Formats: sequence, structure tokens, C-alpha cells
Amino acid sequence: EPTGCGYLKMYRDFSDDYGFPGADRLVSKLVEARMEADKFEILTGKHQEIGTLVVVSNSPDGRIPMIQPLVNGRQYFVYHPQVELGLYRLIEEPITTKLEEITQAKIHPAEFRDKLASLTKKHVAMTLDKLASGKPVYEVTVTSPTELMIKETLAA
Repeated sequence: EPTGCGYLKMYRDFSDDYGFPGADRLVSKLVEARMEADKFEILTGKHQEIGTLVVVSNSPDGRIPMIQPLVNGRQYFVYHPQVELGLYRLIEEPITTKLEEITQAKIHPAEFRDKLASLTKKHVAMTLDKLASGKPVYEVTVTSPTELMIKETLAA
């Protein structure tokens, strides 16, 4: 069954708005480069998501549950900012090393990570504005391995 990504669709269709003119070619290449085992495509049509879940953890064990976008028959956009930051920490050193090779300039990994996080925050807001405008946003806070709090924040 194909999987898709609204963010990639927005990035492809509104590359100038996202600050990367010509990103449509990059997105096409990313989709082509996806592992052969997966059938990955940018989905078209209306999104059925009824809101957005922003998942954060204050749990003493630091675990962050990966909440699936389909919950009790309802679809949600799901954003895990702490997981994203962890992934950025994993990739910052190899990417900045390669960028230094290409540019011959010193790149500070923490600065790179901060700029990437800032850019992502902007892109998440833009994407939600296009795909989930007016829909509720729920902050899901994990307080322990067995407890969580849910509060509705401003609509997207």
C-alpha cells in the first residue's frame, strides 16, 4: 500500500514559499531514491485529518511514544518535536563534515542543528496552515510511562 507525505507535496508545490526554489526537482529525486521495497508516492487529494497532535515528554524515563496518525478510526497530523531534535543530533556531525568538505568553510554542528530546527518549525507551521487550517491542535504530554495529559491549544 502506498504511503505519502503532505509535507513533501507542499514542498514540491510551493517550493518558493518554503524558501527553496526548484525544490520540486529535489523532492522528485528523494521519492525516486526511496528504498525499492517501499512504494512511496506523494499523495494527492483531500486530507482527512481532523486535527494535529504535538507529542512531548516530561516523563522521568525520557521516553517519547510514537503515536500513529490513525487513532480510533480518526486521522491526525502527528508532530514529535523532541524526536525530531534527537534525529538532528544524530545527523548533524556527518552532514556538517560533508558540508565542510564541499564548502571548505567551518560549520558548527550546534549552529547547523539550531538553524535546521528553526527552518523545520517554520515549515511545520506553513504546512499545517495549508493542510490543517482551522483544525484543532492538541498537545499530548507524556508525564510518566503510563500517564499523559492532553490539552487543546490554538487551532492550526
